[in-house]
Amino acid sequence: MEYRLSGRITSNDAQKTEEELLELLPDVIDAAQLSYISSAGLRALLKLSQNKTDRVVIKNVRPDVYDIFESTGFTEIFSIEKQLREVSAKGCKLIGKGYCASVYRLDGERVIKVYDAPRHSGDLSAVQREYEISKKVFLSGLPSIIGFEVVVCDGYYAGIYELVDGDTMGNTIYAFP
Repeated sequence: MEYRLSGRITSNDAQKTEEELLELLPDVIDAAQLSYISSAGLRALLKLSQNKTDRVVIKNVRPDVYDIFESTGFTEIFSIEKQLREVSAKGCKLIGKGYCASVYRLDGERVIKVYDAPRHSGDLSAVQREYEISKKVFLSGLPSIIGFEVVVCDGYYAGIYELVDGDTMGNTIYAFP
């Protein structure tokens, strides 16, 4: 079951939120419309987690609300997913097209890899997995690009990466004798 949080949850309305959460015991909480949560609101969420055997997912969390969750340690208690930033590739130069994505020059230092499946039918986990792999490869010390973030671009999932001045992987492979 999914529950939606919205507006500001302060000490004035945290009790009502707590009662609803404990009655419904949702597995997923959509926080796209949540602009603030007080310590009383956090306690309501904490009581929910104490009444669940599985970890609750809180999705679409705005950056400023995410900061509250992170600074209070709630990112250790809940599976918290940040709201994705929206960007546009309109007017950007297409510099490559592959099997499942197109790559555009976003600016002088970054590219955006836009996956072909529309956001509402696309697989966000695959995009996030590729982004996480790019971070691990970079941190391993291998020469590779930097992944900056996963975003929504013109209705599609996308990843923003470092622009590298060089040939494509395909051309490099085909150049071998």
